[in-house]
Amino acid sequence: MYKEFKIKNFKCFSDFSIDSFERVNLIAGENCVGKTAFLEALFIHCGAYNPGLTFRIDSLRGVKVVNFDNFKETPWDHLFNDFNTSKGIVLFGKTDNKEERELHLRIVDKQNELKEIINTKDTDIEETESASISTNIIKTLELMSKDEKKREHISFIFIHKQKIHNINVIAPPFPAQYVSNRIQISDEIINYFSAIEKVGKQRIVLNVIKVVEKRLKRLTNITIGKDTVIYGDIGLNQLVPISYMGSGITRLLSVILAIANNNNGIVLIDEIENGFHHGIMKKVWQAIGKAARDFNVQVFAVTHSRECVVAAHQAFSENDVYDFRYHRLDKIKGVIKAVNYNQEIMQAAIEANFEVR
Repeated sequence: MYKEFKIKNFKCFSDFSIDSFERVNLIAGENCVGKTAFLEALFIHCGAYNPGLTFRIDSLRGVKVVNFDNFKETPWDHLFNDFNTSKGIVLFGKTDNKEERELHLRIVDKQNELKEIINTKDTDIEETESASISTNIIKTLELMSKDEKKREHISFIFIHKQKIHNINVIAPPFPAQYVSNRIQISDEIINYFSAIEKVGKQRIVLNVIKVVEKRLKRLTNITIGKDTVIYGDIGLNQLVPISYMGSGITRLLSVILAIANNNNGIVLIDEIENGFHHGIMKKVWQAIGKAARDFNVQVFAVTHSRECVVAAHQAFSENDVYDFRYHRLDKIKGVIKAVNYNQEIMQAAIEANFEVR
């Protein structure tokens, strides 16, 4: 699990550090203070060797990749603090077993360097095509990963003739999943449930979901034509599509299935409160905490809601172990800083009615 994370020159972060992570972490703060950007930086770091995640985080925000062939800027300029691509992005993380990984991202703009990369790495560009690479093709992002033993791995992503090409991408060191703020049962979530059902662990997921919907007796996938839908048994004359049970149960199922399918990994959740009435947030946090322990997953979530923050503190205070940490992001003189709240400080702040969002 992560214990410390540092960010340099990524989006709104010029030089940022945060530590004292627990199994479940909640990040809050005012609008435009970098909550989602923090999740995105952490997601890229989890991938370690995959620069394509830079496009993935854009798609999660609803941004589509456009044709950059005739533009001077690159698709990655917006990742750099103040759009200054002359300074590289640095993402550093340390785990509780003292493993370290440092990622460096930079724009490669040298024609000869790009040609050499294409000619020496495994790529789907034909040899005749590589000879046509011109000085206008500078749309290349380099990602260098270095661990605590100084071992390096370099991978690239670039656009050539309106196609995205990845070079030297390998599997990540551990599983990670980013859950967007959208409330939907995606094909990915359906596949997650199928994987859980295949190994006979659907009962674990069901028991967690029942924290919110006590009538739920069974979950199952049903395929009708080309479509597969998750149905639930809540004691009626027939099964009901899970999405018919409301946005809360849909959202919680998406979150819990993401946790269940990333055993020994990381799950990142944007705007965790979406779809939930504030009155059930304590139960939601109890469900998330239970799933995180059952599958040994570390959770990072962000919120705008004070009710969500208070409910999380109350839920974890009732456990034997308070494996929760609240982090508030504040912008002080233009610089984003993190303030960490342990159990005692959280309780004092809530009792004094301090603003903890």
